[in-house]
Amino acid sequence: MLYFLLDGSQIKLLFVKKTLLNQFESAFYQKLFQTPLLAEGKCSNPDLIASAIKEALTHLPQTVGHEKEFTLILPQESFKLMRTDMPVDIAPSILNSYLKEKARTQLTINVDDYYFDYIISENGNKKQILFYAIERNLVDTFKQPFQLLEKQITAIVPESLAYYKLFEKTLRKDKKENIFYVSYEANRLSGYIYDSYGLIQNEKWVHELKNGEKIQDILKQKTADYEAQGNKLNRLVLSGKDSETVRQDTFTKQVGVWTNPLKRIIPNFYQEYVKMLSGQNEQVLPVLEYDGPIGAFILNVENKTFSLLNKSNNVVNVTGDVMTASKKIPLKPILIFLATFIVVGISLFFIFTKVRWGQITPSFTLFPPKSPSPTLAPTLPSPTATPAVSVKRSEIKIKVLNGSGVRGKATDVKDQLKSLEYEEILIDNADNFDYLVTEIQVKKGQSALANLIKTDIADNVSTPKITELKADEVADAVIIIGQDYK
Repeated sequence: MLYFLLDGSQIKLLFVKKTLLNQFESAFYQKLFQTPLLAEGKCSNPDLIASAIKEALTHLPQTVGHEKEFTLILPQESFKLMRTDMPVDIAPSILNSYLKEKARTQLTINVDDYYFDYIISENGNKKQILFYAIERNLVDTFKQPFQLLEKQITAIVPESLAYYKLFEKTLRKDKKENIFYVSYEANRLSGYIYDSYGLIQNEKWVHELKNGEKIQDILKQKTADYEAQGNKLNRLVLSGKDSETVRQDTFTKQVGVWTNPLKRIIPNFYQEYVKMLSGQNEQVLPVLEYDGPIGAFILNVENKTFSLLNKSNNVVNVTGDVMTASKKIPLKPILIFLATFIVVGISLFFIFTKVRWGQITPSFTLFPPKSPSPTLAPTLPSPTATPAVSVKRSEIKIKVLNGSGVRGKATDVKDQLKSLEYEEILIDNADNFDYLVTEIQVKKGQSALANLIKTDIADNVSTPKITELKADEVADAVIIIGQDYK
C-alpha cells in the first residue's frame, strides 16, 4: 500500500508492504514543488499531480512502481466535519440514517453528493461521533491523475485524523484535554487543535516565520488566542523536521504549555509500528518528516473500515472496536437458554405429576402455620470503604527543581523517577538554592498523588513538605529538591 499526502505544494509518500516472511518493507519520498498542487483543498492541476506521483515512484525501489492502490491524505479544508454526542441506546441499523439527516441540517449539504464516514470516540463515560464528508465531484478530480498512471485511490484520510492517531494513545481516559498539534519545518508552522475526542476546529492554522521571529513567541501568542476563545491548552505536540533540536524542558517553560515532542511519543507509545516500518534493515524511521503518512498507516491498521470511499459507511470506534451497520443476533446464548428452559420444564412436570398421584409425599405446604417472629436487635451499617484512587506514574507530568545547590541533583532525581516508570519529567533550577527541606507540590484535591510521590522517594527523604500547587500550573506535581535529599 502507498500512502500519498498532498499539502499545498508538497507531497509525501510512504510505501509499506508485508513480505512472505511476515516482515515489512518500507520506503519514503517527499518533495516541495514551486507550483501549488492544491488550492483551498481542491485539485488545481491533475496533470501536475500525475507528474509528481510519477516522479516520486521513480525515487523508490523499482518494485514499488507496480503497486496500484493508494491511500490519499488530504488537508482538513477538503472535508466537512460534524461533531455530535452519541445518542443513547440508538440501534446501529439506524445510526447511519440519523447522521445523514443531522448532517443535512448542521452542515447544510446534500449528503447524497458526498462520500462520508465517521468514528465514535470515547472518553470516560461519554461518546462523541466525528462525521467526515468529502464532495463526490472533488474526489473525481483527485482520481484523474491516478487514473492517468493506471493507479487507483482505495481510501481517503483527513490529514487531521492521521495526526490524531499519533498521540491518541497518550490521552487519559478519565481526563478531557485540549491539545495543539504543530508541525515545524522549512520556517513554517502549521497545526490543528484537538480535544480528547478529536478535532475541535476545521481550520488549519498556518504561520510563515519571517524577520527573525521565534517559534516560542509565535506559539505562546497562539496559545493565548486559543485561551481567549475558551480553549485553554493542556498540551502541545510538536512534530516536523525542524522540531528535532527542540528541548522539551526549556520549550515548555518559554511557551507556557506542557510540550510533548513527537520524537518522544512514538518510541514510548507506538513501538510496534516503529518495528514494522523500520523493516528488516532497521532503518531510522523519519517520523517527524512523515508524520501524516505514518498516522494514516496506523489508522488503516487500527480502523480498517474507515475510508470515506466505503459505500456501506460502517461505524468505526477510535479505540479499535468496529460496530457494523447491521448487528447479527448471537445464536449460541439463545440455544443454551432454550435447552435449559426445556429441561427445567420437563423436570417440574415430572415432580408435580408424582405429587398429584401420591407417589411422592410433599415436604412443604403452601401455607405453613404462623410462628412468632423473633425480635431482631438493630444492626448498624458497616462503614463504606473509601475507594482507592488509581494514579498511573506514566501519565503524571512532573517538574523536578533543584533547590539544594548540589550540581546535577535534578538529573539524578529524574533518573530515579524514570526507573519507577514516570515518563513525563522536566528538570530546572528552583528560584534559589536555600531549600533545607524537600517540597512536594500538588494541586488541590490530589493527596493521593502526593502520597504516591512521597512513598516513591521515601528512601531519599523521610519527611518532605507537602504544599499546594497553583491550579494553572502545567505540571501535575512539582518536586523541589532540598538539602535533606540524600
